[in-house]
Order: sequence, then structure tokens, then C-alpha cells
Amino acid sequence: MSLPANVIAFRELLQSKFPEAHAVRKEAKTTWHTGVASLDAMQLPLGTLIEIVSESSSSGVGLLQAALLHRETAVAEYTAMVDGSDAFDPWSVGAPELDRFLWVRCQQLPQAIKAADLLLRDGNIPLVLMDLQLHPARELLRLPSSVWHRLRMLGEKSGVTTCIFTPSPVISCAATRLLLHPSFTLEDHQRPTPDLTHALQVQTDPVKKQSLRVG
Repeated sequence: MSLPANVIAFRELLQSKFPEAHAVRKEAKTTWHTGVASLDAMQLPLGTLIEIVSESSSSGVGLLQAALLHRETAVAEYTAMVDGSDAFDPWSVGAPELDRFLWVRCQQLPQAIKAADLLLRDGNIPLVLMDLQLHPARELLRLPSSVWHRLRMLGEKSGVTTCIFTPSPVISCAATRLLLHPSFTLEDHQRPTPDLTHALQVQTDPVKKQSLRVG
């Protein structure tokens, strides 16, 4: 069965816009260094699906996304952002980050799922961020569990790390679920960005942690 024309066109676009990302990469590290102290302490493995839950606007989800984009630029790697509600503000990150950044703008949830699927199948952008923060939890919970299982399996096969930002815990098959805790006030916006990034409070969901299998 031949691939649909739009899928072929999307792959060709990725290859033309990000030729370095499609070059052969050496396999070396197995854990993900993010530059965020609370995350790096967890020694998160590469190539896994990570759900990042932020139930409050004061938890610093935008700050975390910007930190991850900055990190990928620092190590000369590409990042893709599947923007589930076309709400990402490119002015929130610097020009160097945007040089190695693919922004996939979606209006509806099915579009976002399809875009993530294509990126993970392509497998040449090592970090895919999927922002579903503005989609109601009830809408996300209506998705068949097979959707999340497919994305997880594609990421594991291609070695792509996938971070899905959600408003509440919805992905039961996530390899790791992280909780962003409210920690910032209006006064904190006057502090330097590096200080705020260092102060991000990220913890593993204890319920999810108990369900993880070792080995």
C-alpha cells in the first residue's frame, strides 16, 4: 500500500528543512540531560514517552518548555513542538532556539495526534514536545488508550524522547509521569529566568511510580 501524498510531502519537508537532523547520529548517551536540576536528578531515559502534568498556570509549564528548547540548541540538536491549540508564543524563546525548532501548529486534537505520529515515525528529530495543555482533560480521556500506546511504541522504536504536556493525568502507559507543582507568584516574574528555571518543582507521580515495572 502506497503512502498518502500528504505523508510523503511532510517527510520531504522535514528532510529539506532539517537536513542535519536526518544525518547519521552516533549513539552514545542513554539518559536525558535537560538542564533543569529537578529533572536531571531523575536520570530520565532517552526514547521514552513522558507525560508532564501541569494543573495550574503558576507551575511554570512555559518556562519548562523554553528550558527544554534552549537545552536542545545548546547541544546542537533539533526539537519539534506539536502545538495542540496553536497557542505557542515563539517570542518566548530566543532566535538561536528557533533555528533548530520545528513548530507544528494544530487547531484540533486529531491533527496534533497525527502530527506526533508522523514525527515519531520519521525518527530524526530527537525531542518531540506535544502541548495539549489547553485541551480539556475529558477530551483527552475520550481518546482510545491505543493512541498513547502507539505513540509510546513509535518513540521507543525510533529513539525519540516524547514529552506530552497535559492538564491532568491522562496517559496511563507513559513511561514516566511528572507533576509540575505551583510554585510561582506574580512577584517571581521579576526574577531572572535562570533563577526561575532552577526553582521549577517537578516530581514523579507517586501513583505512576508504583506501577512501573523494573527489568
